[in-house]
Amino acid sequence: MSGLDTVIMADWSARSGRSPARPSSDAIWIAVARRGWTTATAYFRTRATAEAALADLLDGERRAGRRALLGADFAFGYPAGLAEALTGSASARAVWAWLAARLEDRPDNANNRFELADAINAALPGGGPFWGCPAACAP
Repeated sequence: MSGLDTVIMADWSARSGRSPARPSSDAIWIAVARRGWTTATAYFRTRATAEAALADLLDGERRAGRRALLGADFAFGYPAGLAEALTGSASARAVWAWLAARLEDRPDNANNRFELADAINAALPGGGPFWGCPAACAP
């Protein structure tokens, strides 16, 4: 962990309902390792509680003067040309703004991710980058 005091890894979940009270694999796990290899893991049933915990954790690291690295198990990239086709701008930030304006992610984990994937697919030639969805959302 050269140059870093804390490494935080988030194993995120797109689950559309609360994860079970008993820890499960389809949930959010956050692991924290501090210099000296002190480690801890935490289980979260919703994205809202995990986001709040991450914000508090990062704020605490900043206040303590520690350098932290946060990693997540979801992609931050999209196919070439997506930004311009979807938003009219080649800026990656335009994609994040587009998503932020349309994403519904409620405190109970209910969300509209499949509808957003369909909208992105419809904006791109060839069917788009998102192919799978549950039978309930299939046309």
